Amino acid sequence: MTDPIDSNRLRKTLALLQQATGGEELAALAAVRRILDAGGLSLSDLVPVNSIAGTRGDDRTSSRPPSSPFAFKEDFDDFMERKEPGYRARMAAEQAEIARQNAAFRQSVIAKYGSEAAALCPTPLEQAINDACKPLIRVRAGYPDDLDGCNPFLFGGLPARVVAVLKAAVPMPTTLQKAASEVAFWEERDHEIRSIMEGCPIEQRLSLACEARRQMVMDALQYDIRAVSAADAIFRVEFLLNSGTYPTEKELQPALDDLRALAAGEENRQAMVQNHSSATSSVSARRSEVIRLLSHPATATLADRQIARQVGVSPQTVGNLRRKLATSG
Repeated sequence: MTDPIDSNRLRKTLALLQQATGGEELAALAAVRRILDAGGLSLSDLVPVNSIAGTRGDDRTSSRPPSSPFAFKEDFDDFMERKEPGYRARMAAEQAEIARQNAAFRQSVIAKYGSEAAALCPTPLEQAINDACKPLIRVRAGYPDDLDGCNPFLFGGLPARVVAVLKAAVPMPTTLQKAASEVAFWEERDHEIRSIMEGCPIEQRLSLACEARRQMVMDALQYDIRAVSAADAIFRVEFLLNSGTYPTEKELQPALDDLRALAAGEENRQAMVQNHSSATSSVSARRSEVIRLLSHPATATLADRQIARQVGVSPQTVGNLRRKLATSG
């Protein structure tokens, strides 16, 4: 049985798809497909394929760019209105509420920093990272275009030199909790900048260097930092589940590795406890045997070395127990 489609998440992902370019566009389209798969649907359920291609005869579709994967947006709204009457009205109300929340957040940011200009000034962490990466930034048309040949806002790995510079500028977090705290900082900071620069070009957000740092810390949180306790393993899984997307197999693998390592560690601990218990029981049994031999008239006259060799203890142990018995007797 398939899960009900998450129409709100699908709508937001479609909005992302509309704004995305290059690799971001493909990733957003893949996210749309995952959401549809969870609900037992496909792209063809939203709109006929020939409509997406722009080959249908009516004016509404024939004028759309045939190459755009977002060509089905209006058809999706129609589809959801038929499936859930009142969908358009609900979405309009949600958008109005989002606009109200955004305006309130913008005012809170201004109040926090004292002014719009102050809110856009780099924080100490941002400044340290920007300064360290300044020699690696290439500017085009007045805007920072890439960081040592890569753009962190597009998909792809960071150059080794960028990674080394960022690690040297600010030490990387060493625990899952610290990594999550820094990720939360970057997301909040990005939200603050966007709220102040609403309607401005997309370049007005986190700097290239800070976005690269955010991605590095996110990767450390998702893949690199190992859980050292069950609480850590739970923390990683909860982070993935609360991220607002469906965790991929790659993202879930580190959590599974954590659990396997912790389970193996617990088995080793239990074995050590069992071995210690067995050793303790064995020592107690040998001590009791020494006392029995020292207490019996037929064996009490044996030398300490003879009893020690027979029981498997040291002569000193036999001597100590002989003196205790003599004192207590």
